[in-house]
Amino acid sequence: FNQSTNLQPNPFKAFSSTSFNVVTLTVKNRLGCTATHTVGVEVKPNNMAGSLIVNPISACEGSSVEVYYEANGGTDLVNTLYWYYNEYTATPFAVTQQPNLSLTVNQPGQYFAYGENVFGCMEYMNISPASVKFVLGPEAPLVTGPIMSCLSENIHLEVPNDAALQYVWTLNGQPYQWNGDAAIDFFPTAEGTYTFEVLAQVQAANGQWCDGATTTHTVVVIAEPIVPQLELQVISCTPYIVKVTVQNPQA
Repeated sequence: FNQSTNLQPNPFKAFSSTSFNVVTLTVKNRLGCTATHTVGVEVKPNNMAGSLIVNPISACEGSSVEVYYEANGGTDLVNTLYWYYNEYTATPFAVTQQPNLSLTVNQPGQYFAYGENVFGCMEYMNISPASVKFVLGPEAPLVTGPIMSCLSENIHLEVPNDAALQYVWTLNGQPYQWNGDAAIDFFPTAEGTYTFEVLAQVQAANGQWCDGATTTHTVVVIAEPIVPQLELQVISCTPYIVKVTVQNPQA
């Protein structure tokens, strides 16, 4: 090995720097005859520095994002990535190879990887890890408004307005025209029970709206009472006593 010698039949040699090295093997038999073979060994730089990139940078909880390797300029081509999740384990979390070095994940946490090139050289230190985060849905909004209303009255419901959120309403299980509004008005046309549901949504970086918990608010609508019909019956003139009776009593 250049100026050093080794008498082992199958030696190992670790090179400390990039260089072109001459390796010569000399074989001598018992009669003193020799045969020599020389080869050149080029030691390449171990440079697979890069970063793990999350795309999109955020998404709704329960969905997936892609984590991919992006090489720094002038680095060697990575052939294999050995992936780890939050901590090093004896068995990698996943292994990806060219041409697809990316990984699809659905759990928050830190992902890091070791790189290997076609020569079997490993990169342990210079691939920046990626932190994956998912957007949680908002808490269930607090609905204020009546729980009972007359048939001729407007039902006004509202939730605290947050400019970062949008609100999705349903009436009796069906989508209604108030989507996006924090306050709604409804004019019932019949008696009965009306069930309003509303949830808040927050937008993730990929444009997806993340649903929060749903709040249910029930309003019972009752008919207005019929105008009573009164009958007056004079009982006595002195003293003057009158009996008033409702002719159309209602339940």
